[in-house]
Amino acid sequence: MNLNHSSSSAVRGHSRVLAPTAFKFVLNRELRRAMRSSTRLSLVVIETTRSLDGVTVTADERTIREVAQLINDEMRDHDLFGFADEGTLSLVLRGTDYSRSVRIVDRLLSRLETHQFATPIQIALGAACYPMHAMGAESLKRWALAHPIACCRGCIDPPEINAVNARN
Repeated sequence: MNLNHSSSSAVRGHSRVLAPTAFKFVLNRELRRAMRSSTRLSLVVIETTRSLDGVTVTADERTIREVAQLINDEMRDHDLFGFADEGTLSLVLRGTDYSRSVRIVDRLLSRLETHQFATPIQIALGAACYPMHAMGAESLKRWALAHPIACCRGCIDPPEINAVNARN
């Protein structure tokens, strides 16, 4: 899967991860469809970061690719998955209300917490539902980022956890 964000490819590599431009187009199209049919639509936002010299930064491309593959393996066939921004993955859950999206976030979190990443990372997962939280794509994304449902900090190697605990 190629995560070069400047790529013009609509779908990256062998997975179903849409490039940022394609994802934005699909999200807006699905929102219009939800408005016309008076159905719900949820947006799940997955933000992956790490600490670099005490500063929180976006995780490296390899780590984000690893997170994307784990999420891709857990997706339903009709979910839409792509990059909302650099380092931020998003899922469009058609016909899904907020309580159902929270259950999906819990399932994704379980998968992420059991995976051993090469570097310590933090993954924040948030969700927002149309029309409950917002009416547009950007406002849904902002709401989801501002109200994370879960945070995976357990993506740290056990020896590193022991070293952190020893310092405290």
